[in-house]
Amino acid sequence: MTSTGLGEGPHTVSVQATDPVGNASAPAVASWQVDTTDPVVTITGGR
Repeated sequence: MTSTGLGEGPHTVSVQATDPVGNASAPAVASWQVDTTDPVVTITGGR
């Protein structure tokens, strides 16, 4: 699986295996969030 080109926001992928006689597994699900917003950093103080 290649996940390039995903836009900002939530994403979910679900996969399921089926054996040669048709028995299906439970789905395996993964979710993640793409966040392309730069963090805001403030440094105060110092020497």
